[in-house]
Amino acid sequence: DRRAELLCSVRLRQNPHNVHEWHKRVKIFEDQDAPEKVIKAYAEAVQTVDPVRAEGKPHSLWVAFARFYEDNDDLDSARDIFARATQVAYRSVEDLSNVWCEYAEMELRHD
Repeated sequence: DRRAELLCSVRLRQNPHNVHEWHKRVKIFEDQDAPEKVIKAYAEAVQTVDPVRAEGKPHSLWVAFARFYEDNDDLDSARDIFARATQVAYRSVEDLSNVWCEYAEMELRHD
């Protein structure tokens, strides 16, 4: 629904580092069955959210982005997303370790 999309856009303009709002935006596009918009939203989210200023867990955007590709049988893109996610300067080492664990779990699922 267009209203939900606009409301989410307003909230993200107010605080572009709100991880939860980015996930909500992606969910809106998933509900619309618009994969190109999902990819664009994730790409914008990971470029916009500053891990140090983030409200929420910024690594969850990267993991969800990679999982989107994995769920759509594009493992090369998922691996690329995870590789880039491991280079991010997260606020805590726990965020980075979560990315590495998710990366390893994906590889084990497809071994």
